[in-house]
Amino acid sequence: VLLDFDGQRKTSRHVPSAFPTIDTVTAAINGFLADALAALALPTAESLLGVGIAMPWFLGEWRDELSISADQASEWQHRDVAERLAAGIALPLFFENDGNAAALAQMVCGSAGDLQDFLYVNLGTFVGGGLVLGGRLVQGRHGNAGALASVPVCVTQEGGASSRDFLIHHASLYPLGATPCADALAAWADRCADALGFAVIGANSLLDLEAVVIDGASSEIVHLVEQALARRLARDVPPDFFCPALRSGLLGVEAPAIGAGLLPLHASFAPDLSTLFKR
Repeated sequence: VLLDFDGQRKTSRHVPSAFPTIDTVTAAINGFLADALAALALPTAESLLGVGIAMPWFLGEWRDELSISADQASEWQHRDVAERLAAGIALPLFFENDGNAAALAQMVCGSAGDLQDFLYVNLGTFVGGGLVLGGRLVQGRHGNAGALASVPVCVTQEGGASSRDFLIHHASLYPLGATPCADALAAWADRCADALGFAVIGANSLLDLEAVVIDGASSEIVHLVEQALARRLARDVPPDFFCPALRSGLLGVEAPAIGAGLLPLHASFAPDLSTLFKR
């Protein structure tokens, strides 16, 4: 996405890829910049503060879930990923975890502008998220706070037995395939909400949140999960529990990219995140 100084989208482009390489990423960014700036009659050096990139940490560690080869995974496992991306783009580069970037976008341009304390849930190929407390994005020591994928959950198997797993295997879209039927989507939403309930109850018990903001691949998926999660919380929360509001996001799949686009603006003009979030 190309954003103006107010964080408004000027133009955007989606580039489908089975699984990206660093070269395809840099080529896509450079091509988009050249085309977008030419269409707006803007010279690059004078018009851009920089380029923000939002990406999942540990992208190369989930080979089984992504069905990728060892060679494809290894490119994203090296410590020099940021340096290699920067080498291919001739502008200042800013990096952030995709969940954190999307949470930032929800605060500045989305449905969370009036919230001070919320958990953001991104329903994408992998479930992810971000955490905002006191009007500030909580990044954590490694920039991975609120990532959600590795939250432990208890799942019920056929026959009634329970087992421990992680949220990534129950609230991510990768098992659904490209065009799931309505019944498969509804069943997935119920499983997702059952698992996501553990994360929400645990987070809210620790942090006493105002809301949980849910966004992701499509408004249909967000709506199904939000309804199923509301039923799950109404059924299972303990009696001493202040239930957070559930709120749909407004940015969809572009939320991480919009948050990434805000990073150069933040770095240049709002070192304190809370100033960037003021309206």
